[in-house]
Amino acid sequence: MKVIKGKIRRKSPLSLLELRMKGLQKEADREVYIDVSEITSFSIRNNEETVIETKDKVFENREDFELIVSTFELLKTKSIMGSIIDQLLDEMNQKGSMAVSKDIASEKLIALRKMEAIELVSKEKNMYVLTRKGYEVIEFGSFTEWKSEQESQKIRSSTYFVGSGSTLNIGDNNQINSAYGVNIQQGEYPDDYIRRITEFIEIINKEMPKDDFDGKEDMLVEIQRLMLQLKKSEPKKSIISQSLETIHGILLGVAGNAWTEPVLASLQSLFG
Repeated sequence: MKVIKGKIRRKSPLSLLELRMKGLQKEADREVYIDVSEITSFSIRNNEETVIETKDKVFENREDFELIVSTFELLKTKSIMGSIIDQLLDEMNQKGSMAVSKDIASEKLIALRKMEAIELVSKEKNMYVLTRKGYEVIEFGSFTEWKSEQESQKIRSSTYFVGSGSTLNIGDNNQINSAYGVNIQQGEYPDDYIRRITEFIEIINKEMPKDDFDGKEDMLVEIQRLMLQLKKSEPKKSIISQSLETIHGILLGVAGNAWTEPVLASLQSLFG
């Protein structure tokens, strides 16, 4: 669950006459926390503030008050940015392209730049057109699901270096193939500890669901950091410890799901 901070604010300031009326007073903004999955619609007012609507009634008087969140924080959330990207992909799929004008909404411009960076679209003069990868996302169903699958494939197809020069290749069927490769000097870590780290990564690869969950992207980044360290002749203890701590925090946040139990058990053994 992704939560962001918001505030309840009166839509229009009270006039001097209203302030003199009994029962009316100037209220301070009231801070609230919103589950992003509960957001049903949003309207970006400017680069700093966005008005949102939610499934649950955070407050009763919606005629006079509105719910405001940070535009930057909102667009950072994967589900919101994913929905904007899906809308743009659908629009370009129907129209064939999308023109960029001066009055284009800021959230669309941010999303288009992200789409161009990851090669879902290409820019031709002042027009954006879909690439083959963009059509692939459309066929997949949604950007968020497609990205999650890409990340999962990256983990499943990665090569892990263990012990005295053997490599651990985990493919789509999770079969492990060992082969002798570059000799690794373990530095501060004994061979047994390196082996247990690779076993932990293997368990994550096996148990982690393909579906998205809060913190999945961050956890995949930390796994990549661990893999890079295991490839080094002298893995850095501080980086490995930091990655394990971060993964531990993410797992605790989604604890209660069946898949996390064996992963947490393996991780706890690394903390000794």
